Amino acid sequence: MIFPIYAYQLGYSPLLISSLFSTFLFLTIILYYPSVFIVKRINARNAVVLGTIIDSISIILLSINNVILYFLSFGILSLAQVLAIQMRTLITHNFEENELKNIYARAYTLAISGALFTTMLSSVLGYFRALGEIFLPLGIIYFGLSFFTLLFKPVSAETGNIKIIPSKSLLPIFIFAFFSGFVTYIVLGLLQIWYLKLGLSATFVSIVYLLMYLVNIISNSIVEKIKEESLIKNYIILSIISAILLSLISIRYYVISILMLLSSQVTNAIMTIINSVLFTKFIKRLNEAEVGSALTDMFTRAGAIVGIMSQGYFFTVGFLALPFIIGASISLIDRIIRYEYYRKYKII
Repeated sequence: MIFPIYAYQLGYSPLLISSLFSTFLFLTIILYYPSVFIVKRINARNAVVLGTIIDSISIILLSINNVILYFLSFGILSLAQVLAIQMRTLITHNFEENELKNIYARAYTLAISGALFTTMLSSVLGYFRALGEIFLPLGIIYFGLSFFTLLFKPVSAETGNIKIIPSKSLLPIFIFAFFSGFVTYIVLGLLQIWYLKLGLSATFVSIVYLLMYLVNIISNSIVEKIKEESLIKNYIILSIISAILLSLISIRYYVISILMLLSSQVTNAIMTIINSVLFTKFIKRLNEAEVGSALTDMFTRAGAIVGIMSQGYFFTVGFLALPFIIGASISLIDRIIRYEYYRKYKII
């Protein structure tokens, strides 16, 4: 999430920045289904390791100010992501259903902690006008972390006969995934630029993201202490609150906008964990973890393309508040329908 600020400071337009992200998202859509065959050959664990190594290379390329290399970086990042998504497969096969809530809470906390560290470092570098210096060391760190995945067992190689064709029961899940990606990126895709347009400095925006990550970490810790049944029981109420908070980020008084953003991260963290748990239970019972993970994320990326291009367009033409309102409305509708679908299949 550092790159949009860096690119904007270099003089690239919001539309071009969103085009870079859209290139990444478009290529992931193309590569997701073929990645299932790679996973079948080398197993999910090795696929995640390979994806993380490729990810580190793409980050290092961002250290060079060249638009062609930026497109190349986002291009190979797409390959990294379609392989890394198989981490969900590892979680599906390595843990029981009653463990999923806490496992996802801890996994998201670990991921956000990494983002928190990156944001703190970018705040310091941004202050000294050296934001571009972060990408090389960050890429090296990613390379080292890739080998921690070897702690998981190679589940796909053991199960052997993974499914390649998804069942019809997964089709509505793919639609939910599309709208989930759309909402995330039409609201958060170019959020840094929203605050830059409100007059905040790049350093201050980095601090806002630091606070956002802290709120997520605290929220994940709280989720671990709440019973899963209680979270699911309040699913609709949480969805309504989340939608309201997302829409209020559009307030142009930056203090209120930031407060709404931070508040939305509480409900967002809770909903992300709940949805991850419900989805994992669903694909586990269908025995379609590999293809389910890949294709669900493929549809998520498809929605993200539409979302970030929409936000880039609205920001360019001056309709700054509209993306937040659209995203909030669709988010509420999507979650209500998703809840009823899971209840139909007795996942809830």
